Amino acid sequence: MTGPTGHRRISGLSSLGNWTQEDSELYESARSLIIALMAAYSARLDAEGLSADEQQRLEQEQRQYIAEQRSLRLGDRAAAERVLAEYPARLREVRGEAW
Repeated sequence: MTGPTGHRRISGLSSLGNWTQEDSELYESARSLIIALMAAYSARLDAEGLSADEQQRLEQEQRQYIAEQRSLRLGDRAAAERVLAEYPARLREVRGEAW
């Protein structure tokens, strides 16, 4: 059900606040991008030949993205837009892809 402001209203979920379909799509896209980034880190960490320092650095960076994914909230447009603007380049970098 959509309220008069165009915000989605679902019974029993008032703690989520008001959000639009666009907010939902931004959230899901940002969340998916962070998950892809975490998977890319896992792939890098599975590679042989990493030094202990490199492995520690990659694990720390991966933990930061895990924490960010957990803190991402539906309706936080600024955070979702930042993720979508900044993280594609980081994902390419972690995957070792060319720009």
